[in-house]
Amino acid sequence: MLLLLCSCRFIRSFPVVQQLATLTETELMEHFLVEWWPDSLGPLPTGSEAVALMRLVVQVQQSPAAQPKFVEAFHSLSDDDRATLATEMAMTGIDGQTYTASPTNGGGPAFLVYYSPAFLRQSVSNALAGLRVLAVVYRAARELFPLSADHVGCVTVYIDQLKAEADIESLCATAGIGNL
Repeated sequence: MLLLLCSCRFIRSFPVVQQLATLTETELMEHFLVEWWPDSLGPLPTGSEAVALMRLVVQVQQSPAAQPKFVEAFHSLSDDDRATLATEMAMTGIDGQTYTASPTNGGGPAFLVYYSPAFLRQSVSNALAGLRVLAVVYRAARELFPLSADHVGCVTVYIDQLKAEADIESLCATAGIGNL
C-alpha cells in the first residue's frame, strides 16, 4: 500500500516537472502548491496568507488528518503571528520573483527553516503551539537578518534542536510563549 501511495505521488508530480523548462522557480513552486492543495480542505486559499497556508499543508503532507488541524490553527493565530508567517513564507529569495497568490515587496533574505516539516508533524497534538513557535523562529531570524531591498538570497535556519524537543507545551513554556 505504501508503495502504491508513493507511486501515486511520484506520478502526480509529472505535470509540474514538465514545466521546468518554461517557468521561473517561483512560478513552478506556486503551480506545485496549487496542484497539491487537497480538495478535502475546500477552495484554494486567497490573499496574502495563501502561500503560507499552502506551504504549511505541504509540510504536513504525510499526515492528511493533520492538515485541517493546521489550517484551523493558522486561522486561530494572533494577527501578528499570522502576518509573520504569511510574509516570511511568501518570500522567494530570488531577485524579481514573487508569488502571484501572495506578492511581497521583494528584498530579503528569505528563510529556509530546516526541519520545519518534521517539527510541524511532531506538533500535530497542538498545531496552534507549533505554528506559534514557527512564527517566533521567523521573527528571531528577521531580527538577525533585517529585511533589505539590496539583500536577496536565502538564509538557512536550523531548528533541529526544537524538533528534538518531544513536548511542544514545555518548549513553549521554556520559550515564554505561554497561553496555549
